[in-house]
Parts: sequence; C-alpha cells; structure tokens
Amino acid sequence: MKQNELKPYLIRAILELCADRGMTPYMVVAVNDECRVPNEFVRDGMIVFDISSEATNRFEVTDEKVSFQARFGEDNRIVDIYVPMETIAFVFPMERQDLGLQFDVTPEEKPAKKEVKEAPVTPRRPTRLK
Repeated sequence: MKQNELKPYLIRAILELCADRGMTPYMVVAVNDECRVPNEFVRDGMIVFDISSEATNRFEVTDEKVSFQARFGEDNRIVDIYVPMETIAFVFPMERQDLGLQFDVTPEEKPAKKEVKEAPVTPRRPTRLK
C-alpha cells in the first residue's frame, strides 16, 4: 500500500489520539495552486492549521483532500479551506510533536522559464536627425 493510500487513515488516527488525550491537532501544508488557503498566512510555501474541533467547522477528511472552515485574521472572517491530500506534510499534536506523522511532499513543479536569447548587437553609427 502506498503512503498516499494510508494518509487519510493516519490523519484520522492522529485526530482520534488528540481527542482521546485532550491534545490539539495541527497540520502543516505545502501550499500549491490547488490549495485554497488564506495566502497572507503562508510562510516559505507552508501554512500551519489548528485542526481541532474547536478551531474548525465542517471538517472532512477524504481520500483526496482535507477541507474545513476556519476563522482567520483580526476580523475573524470565515474561510473555506481545501487542501489536497498530497500537500499535507505533517500532522501532529501540538503538545507532543514526537507523536506526529511526517509525510513526503513533492514540491510543485514550476514550468521552467524559457530563456530569451538576445540577438547579437551590431554596432551602428549614430545617425543625425534633421
């Protein structure tokens, strides 16, 4: 079984562990273009979420994604969060990070920039405008 096939089950296991032991589950996401997250909270391509039942609404883990609603910013605006399963890098209890699970996340491949070759410059004599 591949890691991505197990990932939703392992995430649910961390959530259950946290609920049973009174700990706070957190999730680290490597943000890519498919993620719907508040970009102002992304640092170095990563974002960290408190995914406890007190901090989220409509929390759902499927084989393809994690989604939920959460409040962000000083104005406490509600944001719909969508995170593809392959972008989840780490799920852990805040109080015991050694009990967390780290996953391999491949960074999003950006298309290579095409180099524009400049035409060789041939020296020209200045022309006088009349």
